[in-house]
Amino acid sequence: CSSAWRAASACSSAWRAASASCSAWRAASACSSAWRAASASCSAWRAASACSSAWRAASACSSAWRAASACSSAWRAASASCSAWRAASACSSAWRAASASCSAWRAA
Repeated sequence: CSSAWRAASACSSAWRAASASCSAWRAASACSSAWRAASASCSAWRAASACSSAWRAASACSSAWRAASACSSAWRAASASCSAWRAASACSSAWRAASASCSAWRAA
């Protein structure tokens, strides 16, 4: 009976050890799964962050290009206006000269 009791006791101890080992394995497995999920989430966050940075850079470049384009358009408009003003001024000067010549001719 004593031998049977010791055998049963040893079996029970072995069972508890195996159960504790199994629990530890399950905990480690759950921790590993959580770590992999967190790692994947972190990778996704970094990718999203890089994408966001690239989008902001592209947006800033586009804004700068639009500003440069608007400046160029304004410069062309101002240049055209200046050319028209110079042409009108030259025409006016020629008209005054012709008018003075005509007046002199009439006087003569």
